Amino acid sequence: MNKVLRSMATVTALLLTSAGPANAAPKPITFVSHRLHTETLDLGTPGPSMGDISVMTGEILSPNEDQIIGSYVIRKIMLSADASQGLDERDTYIKYKLKAGTIAVLDITENNTASAAIFKTEDRAIVGGTGAYAGAKGVLTATPMTGRPDYFITKAKFK
Repeated sequence: MNKVLRSMATVTALLLTSAGPANAAPKPITFVSHRLHTETLDLGTPGPSMGDISVMTGEILSPNEDQIIGSYVIRKIMLSADASQGLDERDTYIKYKLKAGTIAVLDITENNTASAAIFKTEDRAIVGGTGAYAGAKGVLTATPMTGRPDYFITKAKFK
């Protein structure tokens, strides 16, 4: 019986030490998102209405914008729209594809299309990823760059 218990203890110790430390959260990253294309499928009532789908694609640039380091795609589905007020709400999914892996982001985005400042700084939930970002959780903040409507300073902070 002692021999069996010692063998079990040895196997348990080997398993625990070979598993290594728990995965640490990835280090925060900052990059510039540059939107290149937008397509919208207008479903239902003409104009902004529930169910409309927008897809945006773009490139990811290094913080000083001297090289392309990845790409991204955004899919938005209109949840509600009030054209008279210029307000809408969209279910938003974003996938950032970088060399080290992908980062998946979800959000409910509120827009004021009647405002000249339609884009504002937004925090979004990082809900997963692949590669170096596998299982990632955290917050991604996208801030529009002044005078450059298709460019955003993007910061990902992981937990």
